[in-house]
Amino acid sequence: MKSSKPDFQANYVFPYNFIGGTDGLTSHLNRLQREASKNGDIKFIFPDGGEHRTYSPLFYIAAGNKLHTDFGEGDGGNVHVAEGKDLECAIEDILEKCYTKETLAGLWKAMNNVYPRVEGPRAVFQEPVLSTGLPEVLMPDFTIHLKELGDKVPVHSVKVHRFLLPIRIAYFKTQFSSAFRDAHAAEATFYTEEFTNCGLWAVISYVYGTELWSIFESYELDKHMNCSPISPSGSPDCSLYKTPGAKMPPVEIIDRLFEIVHAADFLQITDLKHWAHYSIVRMAHEFTCVGASCAHIVPYVLDRVYNCEVSDTWIFNKGLGLLSTRGMKGLWKRPLLKCNDAIITALVTRVCEEMSSNEQKMVEIYLRVHAHASLVATSDLKEDWHRKIIDPLLDHGALMAADKLDSSKITGPISIVLKAATPVKPGIHDLVTRATSPKTINQRNCPRIFRGIRRLEKAIAPIKSEALHEAKEALAVWLRKNWLTLSLTPAPNGREGNYFSTWDDKDQQRLATELKISVPELLAQEATNGGRKVRSSYAYDPAFRKVRSNFWEKGGSGSRGRRGGSGREDGKSKAAVAVDGWGNEGLSETGAEKGSLAGGRAVGGPADGGEVVF
Repeated sequence: MKSSKPDFQANYVFPYNFIGGTDGLTSHLNRLQREASKNGDIKFIFPDGGEHRTYSPLFYIAAGNKLHTDFGEGDGGNVHVAEGKDLECAIEDILEKCYTKETLAGLWKAMNNVYPRVEGPRAVFQEPVLSTGLPEVLMPDFTIHLKELGDKVPVHSVKVHRFLLPIRIAYFKTQFSSAFRDAHAAEATFYTEEFTNCGLWAVISYVYGTELWSIFESYELDKHMNCSPISPSGSPDCSLYKTPGAKMPPVEIIDRLFEIVHAADFLQITDLKHWAHYSIVRMAHEFTCVGASCAHIVPYVLDRVYNCEVSDTWIFNKGLGLLSTRGMKGLWKRPLLKCNDAIITALVTRVCEEMSSNEQKMVEIYLRVHAHASLVATSDLKEDWHRKIIDPLLDHGALMAADKLDSSKITGPISIVLKAATPVKPGIHDLVTRATSPKTINQRNCPRIFRGIRRLEKAIAPIKSEALHEAKEALAVWLRKNWLTLSLTPAPNGREGNYFSTWDDKDQQRLATELKISVPELLAQEATNGGRKVRSSYAYDPAFRKVRSNFWEKGGSGSRGRRGGSGREDGKSKAAVAVDGWGNEGLSETGAEKGSLAGGRAVGGPADGGEVVF
């Protein structure tokens, strides 16, 4: 896939006129006329001495299948026109018709009994059936071979009129005007690494100005391309198209179109390459449709574009933009999972970027992804959906919610759903649960989660939420496990004090109450009463040296002795001291880490065995 931009604006691709482009058929015909006047193989010599050259195959078709020798006496390529105004005018009219689209198409028709075509449920390419018994003047004089690399025998060979090649194909214009031997060759060889027989015959059809959609005529693609009525939601949806005979064409047609892209790129045929890209976009309903056909075609197009080194990224970006959020409900089907993993990653990244644009958008997308998770709950591909798409998106939304949980832009929509009986309530419950899971909570977002839970409780009061209750418990467990390390962590941004010193006074008090410690202990300070030292924090050390190793054995709270769940002085059940990431001895498995939120008294748990305090 190329990263270069196309040489026309992407929003103008749909009305792109393949025939009338700046380097299209009309300009080529004008060039052909100029070239014929100099290098034509036949020359008409009029009685007044005037001379006109042209190419004999074009004259034959323009004259209604008459040879040039029928219009005068000839010696080789020269035709002497007899006197007569009517005859001279007739020949001049024929010469003018030689350089029209109709004459060029007529030459192609005379060469074929059956045109090249794609047929069947797998869009298999069928070569043309060539016409027999053509006049010698019509016979093509240049052969193009298609070979496997390393093989001498061609896989395919096609014949074409040499005089048309430098006019229609830039590659041959360069070759025939060079000083090398190939400039006068009567044949050329290409290899299957760049060409297929479909791509090669499409190029030959293009040379003769043929309507290229005739290759796919058996599929009536116009019905598919125009079958995107607007759904009640305002989005085009080909699933709603009810016209008899309209059905999804085989996606392998897209393979044939990409074969044409490859061939056109190699031979530097810009307008043919544009036509093939344009046709691919039309097959995907211009990336505006979320219907059943597009659920198959759009992922298929993305996969082929990604693996096509000569396709521009604008098709990929348009398809990815449709799949990211607007197409979530209609297009996130089984074919999407068949895409290259890199495409899935790009899709997830695009959706994450949309989620990160603002908080309201994040909540909206989170709920849609959660709804999709419900739809695939019984699918045999459930694990793939979650591993590749659903879980990464939900985790991203949860982390974003955790980082901004104290913001009204987050608490607002969450509280509205928590207060009402709505179908999306399970999604909000999941968002709150994920945002407060040990996987999500970290040193940066912990204060925001702490404040956000309280604000949500206040916003929905007197309603009780199971999601908020679980969130409080999860946060309490995380804080009991990590508070000691955090108390020894310096305040961020060079501020004085430790990590908790930046918290609001009321939040410090609530947290200290929950952890069953004092605020000075939380802040790693000495507690005094009128200048008299009352207590020394077990986490406090003026030089920030190692915390006392017997901290939890002494109870781990403001009152020393037997108060803690693991602080027994009789030595019968001494706890194993845990070491945190700073090398400080902290929580034990039988101490605050096991403090019950609903059960008996333990270090870090509520004194009355009831609700979490904060």
